[in-house]
Amino acid sequence: MPRNARNASHGGRFYVWGKGERYWSVTTILQALPKDALKFWAAKVVAEFAFDRSKTWFTMGREEAIDWLKREPLRFTGERADYGSAVHAAAEAYAVGRPLRGDFTDDERAAAGQFLRYVKLLEPRFVASEASVYSRTQKYAGTLDSIVEIELDRLLSIWGPGLIPWEAPKDRSFVRLLVDYKTGGDIEEGKGVYPEVALQLAAYAHAEFVGAPNGLEVPLPEIDGAAVLHLQAGGWRLVPVDALRDDVFKAFLYVREVHRWREVISKEVLGTELLPPDDADGPTLSVVANA
Repeated sequence: MPRNARNASHGGRFYVWGKGERYWSVTTILQALPKDALKFWAAKVVAEFAFDRSKTWFTMGREEAIDWLKREPLRFTGERADYGSAVHAAAEAYAVGRPLRGDFTDDERAAAGQFLRYVKLLEPRFVASEASVYSRTQKYAGTLDSIVEIELDRLLSIWGPGLIPWEAPKDRSFVRLLVDYKTGGDIEEGKGVYPEVALQLAAYAHAEFVGAPNGLEVPLPEIDGAAVLHLQAGGWRLVPVDALRDDVFKAFLYVREVHRWREVISKEVLGTELLPPDDADGPTLSVVANA
Protein backbone atom coordinates (compact mmCIF):
# COMPACT_ATOMS: atom_id res chain seq x y z
CA MET A 1 0.00 0.00 0.00
CA PRO A 2 1.31 3.52 -0.77
CA ARG A 3 2.92 5.37 2.13
CA ASN A 4 0.05 7.77 2.89
CA ALA A 5 -2.85 5.56 1.82
CA ARG A 6 -5.35 4.21 4.33
CA ASN A 7 -8.19 1.71 4.04
CA ALA A 8 -11.59 3.17 4.82
CA SER A 9 -13.68 1.30 7.41
CA HIS A 10 -16.54 0.78 4.94
CA GLY A 11 -14.34 -0.14 1.99
CA GLY A 12 -12.23 1.81 -0.48
CA ARG A 13 -9.14 3.83 0.23
CA PHE A 14 -8.19 7.40 1.03
CA TYR A 15 -4.93 9.32 1.42
CA VAL A 16 -3.78 11.55 4.26
CA TRP A 17 -1.47 14.51 3.79
CA GLY A 18 -0.24 17.52 5.70
CA LYS A 19 -2.10 18.28 8.90
CA GLY A 20 -4.81 15.67 8.68
CA GLU A 21 -5.97 16.45 5.12
CA ARG A 22 -7.96 13.56 3.64
CA TYR A 23 -8.20 12.79 -0.06
CA TRP A 24 -10.28 10.07 -1.71
CA SER A 25 -8.24 7.62 -3.77
CA VAL A 26 -8.64 7.91 -7.54
CA THR A 27 -9.17 4.17 -7.92
CA THR A 28 -11.79 4.22 -5.17
CA ILE A 29 -13.60 7.09 -6.88
CA LEU A 30 -13.67 5.12 -10.13
CA GLN A 31 -15.46 2.26 -8.40
CA ALA A 32 -18.58 4.44 -8.74
CA LEU A 33 -18.58 3.66 -12.47
CA PRO A 34 -21.13 0.99 -13.44
CA LYS A 35 -19.45 -2.29 -14.33
CA ASP A 36 -22.23 -4.36 -15.85
CA ALA A 37 -19.74 -6.58 -17.66
CA LEU A 38 -18.40 -7.79 -14.32
CA LYS A 39 -21.75 -9.37 -13.47
CA PHE A 40 -21.62 -11.56 -16.56
CA TRP A 41 -17.93 -12.28 -15.98
CA ALA A 42 -18.59 -13.38 -12.37
CA ALA A 43 -21.48 -15.59 -13.47
CA LYS A 44 -19.25 -17.20 -16.12
CA VAL A 45 -16.44 -17.80 -13.63
CA VAL A 46 -18.79 -19.49 -11.16
CA ALA A 47 -20.40 -21.60 -13.91
CA GLU A 48 -17.02 -22.77 -15.23
CA PHE A 49 -15.74 -23.47 -11.73
CA ALA A 50 -18.89 -25.39 -10.81
CA PHE A 51 -18.62 -27.57 -13.92
CA ASP A 52 -14.89 -28.23 -13.49
CA ARG A 53 -15.17 -29.00 -9.75
CA SER A 54 -18.50 -30.79 -9.74
CA LYS A 55 -17.09 -33.88 -8.00
CA THR A 56 -15.95 -31.69 -5.11
CA TRP A 57 -18.99 -29.57 -4.40
CA PHE A 58 -21.49 -32.35 -5.11
CA THR A 59 -20.38 -34.03 -1.88
CA MET A 60 -21.00 -30.88 0.18
CA GLY A 61 -24.14 -29.74 1.88
CA ARG A 62 -26.25 -27.12 0.08
CA GLU A 63 -25.11 -24.08 2.08
CA GLU A 64 -21.46 -25.12 2.10
CA ALA A 65 -21.47 -25.69 -1.66
CA ILE A 66 -23.15 -22.34 -2.37
CA ASP A 67 -20.68 -20.50 -0.15
CA TRP A 68 -17.67 -22.24 -1.77
CA LEU A 69 -18.84 -21.65 -5.33
CA LYS A 70 -19.86 -18.02 -4.93
CA ARG A 71 -16.40 -17.10 -3.61
CA GLU A 72 -14.56 -18.19 -6.76
CA PRO A 73 -14.63 -14.72 -8.42
CA LEU A 74 -13.07 -13.27 -5.25
CA ARG A 75 -10.39 -15.96 -5.18
CA PHE A 76 -9.64 -15.34 -8.85
CA THR A 77 -9.38 -11.55 -8.52
CA GLY A 78 -7.26 -11.97 -5.39
CA GLU A 79 -4.78 -14.12 -7.30
CA ARG A 80 -4.71 -11.62 -10.19
CA ALA A 81 -4.17 -8.77 -7.73
CA ASP A 82 -1.18 -10.59 -6.25
CA TYR A 83 0.17 -11.16 -9.76
CA GLY A 84 -0.26 -7.50 -10.66
CA SER A 85 1.36 -6.34 -7.42
CA ALA A 86 4.39 -8.53 -8.06
CA VAL A 87 4.87 -7.18 -11.59
CA HIS A 88 4.44 -3.58 -10.35
CA ALA A 89 7.03 -4.24 -7.63
CA ALA A 90 9.50 -5.56 -10.19
CA ALA A 91 8.98 -2.51 -12.43
CA GLU A 92 9.43 -0.09 -9.53
CA ALA A 93 12.59 -1.88 -8.36
CA TYR A 94 14.13 -1.44 -11.80
CA ALA A 95 13.01 2.20 -12.10
CA VAL A 96 14.61 3.25 -8.79
CA GLY A 97 17.66 0.99 -9.07
CA ARG A 98 16.71 -1.21 -6.13
CA PRO A 99 17.49 -4.95 -5.98
CA LEU A 100 14.46 -7.11 -6.60
CA ARG A 101 13.67 -9.30 -3.61
CA GLY A 102 10.95 -11.82 -2.87
CA ASP A 103 9.52 -15.03 -4.23
CA PHE A 104 8.00 -14.83 -7.70
CA THR A 105 6.01 -17.34 -9.69
CA ASP A 106 7.15 -18.29 -13.17
CA ASP A 107 4.43 -16.09 -14.74
CA GLU A 108 5.37 -13.12 -12.56
CA ARG A 109 9.04 -13.50 -13.43
CA ALA A 110 8.19 -13.81 -17.13
CA ALA A 111 6.04 -10.65 -17.04
CA ALA A 112 8.86 -8.80 -15.29
CA GLY A 113 11.11 -9.96 -18.12
CA GLN A 114 8.70 -8.37 -20.60
CA PHE A 115 9.09 -5.09 -18.70
CA LEU A 116 12.84 -5.34 -19.26
CA ARG A 117 12.23 -5.88 -22.99
CA TYR A 118 10.14 -2.69 -23.05
CA VAL A 119 13.00 -0.85 -21.31
CA LYS A 120 15.62 -2.25 -23.70
CA LEU A 121 13.64 -1.25 -26.79
CA LEU A 122 12.48 2.24 -25.77
CA GLU A 123 15.20 3.23 -23.28
CA PRO A 124 12.85 5.30 -21.09
CA ARG A 125 14.32 7.65 -18.48
CA PHE A 126 12.30 7.38 -15.29
CA VAL A 127 11.28 10.75 -13.87
CA ALA A 128 8.95 9.27 -11.26
CA SER A 129 7.93 5.80 -10.11
CA GLU A 130 5.08 4.87 -7.74
CA ALA A 131 4.66 8.55 -6.88
CA SER A 132 1.65 9.70 -4.84
CA VAL A 133 0.02 12.78 -6.36
CA TYR A 134 -2.60 15.08 -4.85
CA SER A 135 -5.20 17.60 -5.95
CA ARG A 136 -5.96 19.87 -3.04
CA THR A 137 -8.55 21.73 -5.11
CA GLN A 138 -10.54 18.65 -6.09
CA LYS A 139 -9.73 16.58 -2.97
CA TYR A 140 -8.41 13.42 -4.58
CA ALA A 141 -5.09 11.59 -4.60
CA GLY A 142 -3.55 8.54 -6.19
CA THR A 143 -0.32 6.73 -6.91
CA LEU A 144 0.86 6.80 -10.50
CA ASP A 145 3.01 3.99 -11.84
CA SER A 146 5.58 6.01 -13.77
CA ILE A 147 6.48 9.16 -15.62
CA VAL A 148 9.09 8.52 -18.30
CA GLU A 149 10.97 10.47 -20.93
CA ILE A 150 11.46 8.75 -24.29
CA GLU A 151 13.23 10.18 -27.31
CA LEU A 152 10.60 10.96 -29.93
CA ASP A 153 12.87 9.87 -32.80
CA ARG A 154 13.19 6.46 -31.17
CA LEU A 155 9.41 6.04 -31.04
CA LEU A 156 9.03 7.18 -34.64
CA SER A 157 11.78 4.85 -35.88
CA ILE A 158 10.04 1.83 -34.31
CA TRP A 159 6.40 2.50 -35.14
CA GLY A 160 6.35 5.37 -37.61
CA PRO A 161 4.58 8.76 -37.40
CA GLY A 162 1.17 7.32 -38.21
CA LEU A 163 0.96 5.50 -34.87
CA ILE A 164 2.71 7.95 -32.54
CA PRO A 165 0.21 10.57 -31.28
CA TRP A 166 2.64 12.54 -29.11
CA GLU A 167 4.68 15.59 -30.01
CA ALA A 168 7.74 16.95 -28.25
CA PRO A 169 7.84 20.65 -27.36
CA LYS A 170 10.18 22.72 -29.53
CA ASP A 171 12.77 23.04 -26.77
CA ARG A 172 13.37 19.29 -26.33
CA SER A 173 13.71 16.08 -28.32
CA PHE A 174 11.81 13.75 -26.02
CA VAL A 175 8.24 13.26 -24.88
CA ARG A 176 7.34 12.97 -21.22
CA LEU A 177 4.68 10.32 -20.77
CA LEU A 178 2.49 9.27 -17.87
CA VAL A 179 2.53 5.47 -18.10
CA ASP A 180 0.25 3.12 -16.20
CA TYR A 181 0.96 -0.61 -15.92
CA LYS A 182 -1.81 -3.14 -16.51
CA THR A 183 -1.48 -6.92 -16.23
CA GLY A 184 -5.01 -8.30 -16.74
CA GLY A 185 -6.89 -9.50 -19.78
CA ASP A 186 -5.22 -11.07 -22.78
CA ILE A 187 -2.82 -9.23 -25.08
CA GLU A 188 -3.37 -11.59 -28.01
CA GLU A 189 -7.13 -11.00 -27.81
CA GLY A 190 -6.66 -7.25 -27.33
CA LYS A 191 -8.28 -7.37 -23.89
CA GLY A 192 -7.09 -5.85 -20.63
CA VAL A 193 -6.91 -2.12 -21.44
CA TYR A 194 -10.25 -0.32 -21.21
CA PRO A 195 -11.36 3.29 -21.86
CA GLU A 196 -11.87 3.95 -18.11
CA VAL A 197 -8.09 4.08 -17.71
CA ALA A 198 -8.24 7.51 -19.40
CA LEU A 199 -10.17 8.82 -16.38
CA GLN A 200 -7.54 7.46 -14.02
CA LEU A 201 -4.66 8.97 -15.98
CA ALA A 202 -6.50 12.27 -16.43
CA ALA A 203 -6.84 12.53 -12.65
CA TYR A 204 -3.12 11.91 -12.17
CA ALA A 205 -2.16 14.34 -14.93
CA HIS A 206 -4.29 17.12 -13.36
CA ALA A 207 -2.93 16.60 -9.85
CA GLU A 208 -1.32 19.67 -8.30
CA PHE A 209 1.72 18.18 -6.59
CA VAL A 210 3.69 15.06 -5.78
CA GLY A 211 3.79 14.26 -2.08
CA ALA A 212 7.45 13.47 -1.39
CA PRO A 213 8.39 11.05 1.43
CA ASN A 214 10.03 13.93 3.34
CA GLY A 215 6.76 15.86 3.38
CA LEU A 216 7.64 18.33 0.62
CA GLU A 217 5.11 19.17 -2.10
CA VAL A 218 6.86 18.86 -5.45
CA PRO A 219 5.19 20.25 -8.59
CA LEU A 220 4.05 17.62 -11.07
CA PRO A 221 6.29 17.61 -14.18
CA GLU A 222 4.80 18.81 -17.45
CA ILE A 223 3.18 15.84 -19.19
CA ASP A 224 3.06 15.48 -22.98
CA GLY A 225 0.90 12.38 -23.18
CA ALA A 226 -0.23 9.17 -21.53
CA ALA A 227 -0.12 5.46 -22.22
CA VAL A 228 -0.74 2.03 -20.75
CA LEU A 229 2.08 -0.49 -20.67
CA HIS A 230 0.26 -3.84 -20.84
CA LEU A 231 2.49 -6.55 -19.39
CA GLN A 232 1.98 -10.29 -19.42
CA ALA A 233 4.16 -13.37 -19.34
CA GLY A 234 3.88 -13.79 -23.10
CA GLY A 235 4.53 -10.23 -24.24
CA TRP A 236 3.92 -6.51 -23.85
CA ARG A 237 2.25 -3.67 -25.72
CA LEU A 238 2.13 0.11 -25.33
CA VAL A 239 -1.35 1.60 -25.75
CA PRO A 240 -1.61 5.41 -26.19
CA VAL A 241 -4.35 6.98 -24.06
CA ASP A 242 -5.87 10.37 -24.90
CA ALA A 243 -6.12 11.34 -21.24
CA LEU A 244 -5.08 15.01 -21.32
CA ARG A 245 -8.30 16.28 -22.91
CA ASP A 246 -10.39 18.66 -20.83
CA ASP A 247 -13.55 16.64 -21.39
CA VAL A 248 -11.90 13.48 -20.06
CA PHE A 249 -10.92 15.22 -16.83
CA LYS A 250 -14.40 16.71 -16.59
CA ALA A 251 -15.83 13.20 -16.91
CA PHE A 252 -13.61 12.07 -14.04
CA LEU A 253 -14.97 14.92 -11.90
CA TYR A 254 -18.52 13.78 -12.72
CA VAL A 255 -17.63 10.29 -11.50
CA ARG A 256 -16.11 11.86 -8.39
CA GLU A 257 -19.48 13.50 -7.70
CA VAL A 258 -21.26 10.15 -8.12
CA HIS A 259 -18.80 8.74 -5.60
CA ARG A 260 -19.56 11.65 -3.26
CA TRP A 261 -23.27 10.87 -3.61
CA ARG A 262 -22.71 7.23 -2.69
CA GLU A 263 -20.35 7.84 0.21
CA VAL A 264 -21.63 11.12 1.71
CA ILE A 265 -24.76 12.75 0.34
CA SER A 266 -26.91 9.60 0.09
CA LYS A 267 -26.37 9.02 3.81
CA GLU A 268 -27.76 12.45 4.66
CA VAL A 269 -30.93 12.79 2.63
CA LEU A 270 -33.36 10.51 4.46
CA GLY A 271 -34.88 11.83 7.66
CA THR A 272 -36.15 9.95 10.71
CA GLU A 273 -39.14 7.81 9.81
CA LEU A 274 -42.51 8.95 11.11
CA LEU A 275 -44.59 6.04 12.35
CA PRO A 276 -48.20 6.31 13.55
CA PRO A 277 -48.66 6.04 17.33
CA ASP A 278 -49.66 2.61 18.60
CA ASP A 279 -53.04 3.90 19.82
CA ALA A 280 -53.92 5.80 16.69
CA ASP A 281 -57.25 4.74 15.23
CA GLY A 282 -58.08 5.26 11.61
CA PRO A 283 -61.25 5.02 9.56
CA THR A 284 -62.55 1.56 8.74
CA LEU A 285 -62.44 0.61 5.08
CA SER A 286 -65.73 -0.79 3.88
CA VAL A 287 -65.68 -3.12 0.93
CA VAL A 288 -68.92 -3.50 -1.04
CA ALA A 289 -69.16 -6.58 -3.18
CA ASN A 290 -70.30 -6.16 -6.75
CA ALA A 291 -73.87 -7.18 -7.25
